[in-house]
Formats: sequence, structure tokens, C-alpha cells
Amino acid sequence: CLNNVRQCTRACEQYAHEHNTAMPNSWDDVKKYMSANTDSPDFLHCQEVPDTSISYEITIPGKRLGEFGRPEEIIIVREIKAPHRGKRAVGFADGHVEMRAGE
Repeated sequence: CLNNVRQCTRACEQYAHEHNTAMPNSWDDVKKYMSANTDSPDFLHCQEVPDTSISYEITIPGKRLGEFGRPEEIIIVREIKAPHRGKRAVGFADGHVEMRAGE
């Protein structure tokens, strides 16, 4: 999941770079920036979640990164559920990813 969120975070950053710091509204907006096919359930799906729906979300769709504080504190991508012992993978505007509880 950390790798999936890292790829999603990088794709969102690339999109924002080309769109005046605006975050994408959906995964369809960033397909061209992703290294894997976003239609693949393996790429946007956590293997710990039994259903096959998309497991990750863009937390600030359509917002400009400049509207927020420090990039290392802005979560831009996260798992929708917390399937890893109550933790979920999150990606930050500065590009780092980590596992967090309660985000």
C-alpha cells in the first residue's frame, strides 16, 4: 500500500505542477501520470480489503496546494479504510508517505 500511495502521490504532484498547483478531482485526471494502468484493481486497490473497489482517495480534490500550510503536513492521498491494524497509508504534499493511525 505504501508503494501504491507513493505512486498516487507522485501522480497528483505532477498533475498539480502542470495545473497551477491545483490538485486533480479524480483518478481519471491523473491517468497519464501513473506508471501503471489506473483501471487495474491491483494498482488502486489494497490487497487487505476484500472488495475490489478503489482503496485510495484524493483528500483535497480541486484545491490549490498554496491554500494550505506546510507541504510535509498536508495529506493529499490516503487509504479510504485503515486495514493495516488500524493504520492506513497516507501521502503528503512534499512527496513522503507513511502509515498513520486515525488520519
